[in-house]
Amino acid sequence: MRSALALLCVLTFSSASSILDAQTSWENLHRLKVDQRIGIVETDGVKHSVFFLSVSESAIRFRESIGERSIEKSAIRSITLTDPRRGRNALIGTGIGAGAGAALGAVTSSPGGGFTGRGFGAAAVGIVGALIGAGAGAILPTHKTIYRAESR
Repeated sequence: MRSALALLCVLTFSSASSILDAQTSWENLHRLKVDQRIGIVETDGVKHSVFFLSVSESAIRFRESIGERSIEKSAIRSITLTDPRRGRNALIGTGIGAGAGAALGAVTSSPGGGFTGRGFGAAAVGIVGALIGAGAGAILPTHKTIYRAESR
């Protein structure tokens, strides 16, 4: 029984690491579309926010504000896919924040009417929650690592 459990653990961890390796493989770059926005971090820490042009087995070619250029694979630490969904994330955050704020305001307000009633409390705290949610949604990371160099 113990050996079966040990074997299961080894298989689980080895398959999980191979999945992670596949998610950050250089081969992922072949799936990118021309003019897709990506972020590149060089091994010396220099960061680029660029538009993808092409990839070979040894280098990536891209366009940035100063023109087209390429970087050798050996000089790249990581490449991320930039997801331009900050507006969508802000809207989702607004909805979640407003709902959570309204629920909190309704629960914590007194049951009377007027400015101290549950309706006013729900509305007031809901607005604050919506603002906080919008801000949180807008600053959430919007990138996915598609290539990471092997540790040396």
